Amino acid sequence: MVITDTHWKNVKLAELPAWLNRRSKHPVHIAQAIGRAAWRWNNKWLDVKRPTAAPLVHIIICSSAFYYFLQYKSHSE
Repeated sequence: MVITDTHWKNVKLAELPAWLNRRSKHPVHIAQAIGRAAWRWNNKWLDVKRPTAAPLVHIIICSSAFYYFLQYKSHSE
């Protein structure tokens, strides 16, 4: 008999700490999760019949936000 865990979309806010404690925090598992997310993003936005500018916009916005937070001290002075 296979016992399945609650999907992350169905987790209630009060159950979130217990649900997170059941997840593995091993660096290899974290890297695998990041790789799965990258492949999912790639399949959704890049490997399509008619690609649009959306992936480019995603990359530009994320890199702009990253650079802003990197330089936050100089922006806030």
